[in-house]
Amino acid sequence: MKKVLMLCASGVTSNAFAVKMNESAQRRGIEMNASGGSIRTLESLIGTFDVLLVAMNAGLPEVKEEVVQAEPQKAEPKKHTSMCKVLMICASGITSNAFAVKMNESAQRRGIKMNCTGGSLSTLAKRVGSFDVLLVGPEAKVFIPQIKETVKDSAQIVELGLADFNIMEIDALVDKAYNA
Repeated sequence: MKKVLMLCASGVTSNAFAVKMNESAQRRGIEMNASGGSIRTLESLIGTFDVLLVAMNAGLPEVKEEVVQAEPQKAEPKKHTSMCKVLMICASGITSNAFAVKMNESAQRRGIKMNCTGGSLSTLAKRVGSFDVLLVGPEAKVFIPQIKETVKDSAQIVELGLADFNIMEIDALVDKAYNA
């Protein structure tokens, strides 16, 4: 069995993608065990894997934040009279695109008029004006001053913390974007 270790800056993205890799391998009959983690854990994991995959953004500075658990709010559909257009960005665009799919599924299931797309930080400038709310992933938060300068007043900017990036809380993330 091939042991694959995926690392990124926070561990959030690599863990989510390790789950998807294991599902894909199982479906295709490939003997593989993928796991994810933070680049900070690499030294303690030496010798436990056959293949190491490191995200390009794994070297970005960590953002210190206080994690506050908030009760998810029920979105109020009457707030937006038309479609709420959301762009979620992260450093590479991989995680934000995966989250956008899940957010659209959540919004549709709950009757919320929302269209969420994902993208990388490098594509933000050419997309200004095409969204109402910009969700900024934790790894892209170090670029908030540049993001605010690029977006100006064209959209609400919502900075996401690591707690917001929990794939199991997609409904709460939809509510956060919708209520921005």
